[in-house]
Amino acid sequence: MGAQGPTGVNGATGAQGLQGPTGAKGDPGGTGPAGPANLAALQDSPCTIAGVQSTLDVKVDPLTGVVSMVCTPLSGNLDITLSLGTGVTLPILGGTQVTLGDFSALLIDSAGTTRVVRFASTGSPSIFGASFRFVFPGSYGLTLQSPVGMRSTASPAIPLTVTIQIGQQTDAHFVVTAASAP
Repeated sequence: MGAQGPTGVNGATGAQGLQGPTGAKGDPGGTGPAGPANLAALQDSPCTIAGVQSTLDVKVDPLTGVVSMVCTPLSGNLDITLSLGTGVTLPILGGTQVTLGDFSALLIDSAGTTRVVRFASTGSPSIFGASFRFVFPGSYGLTLQSPVGMRSTASPAIPLTVTIQIGQQTDAHFVVTAASAP
C-alpha cells in the first residue's frame, strides 16, 4: 500500500434538521407570599411624601365603586388656647370691642414658613382656641399676633418652642397679661 494522499476539501453543510420534541415539564415552584385579598388590606401601607414617612388611606365609594388612595403624612396636631389674665381687659379699636377672636396663632417652621390660624370661640366666653392639623414632626416657634393697632403681652413668653411628634396631640395655653391701644 502506498502513502496516504492529502485531505480533501470539506463539503457543503447539509440542511437544518427538524426540531425535536419539547422536554418534560419541571416541578412547580414554591408558593409565594399571599397578596392582599382586597383593597382594605392596603389600608395603612407605608408610603412617603417629600421624604416624610406616611401611610396609605384607601377608600371605596359605595355608590360608584371609585377607589381613592391617598398617602397621608404621619403627623401630629397642635391645639392652642388663649384666655385673658386676671384684671386684663381688651381695648376698643375703631369703635369696635376687641375680643380674643381677633387674635391669631402663628406656627413657624425651621425654614421660616408661617401658618396662621385665627382664634375662635370654644363655647366658653373666656377661652378661645386655635388648631393646627397634620403638622409634620419637628420643632416650631409658636407666637401670637395681636389685632392691628393693638399691643399685647402674653405668658408664657413668645415665641414658644413646641415639638410635634408623630401621632401625638400637643397642647399650648397662652394668657394675655396686658393689652393696650396706642
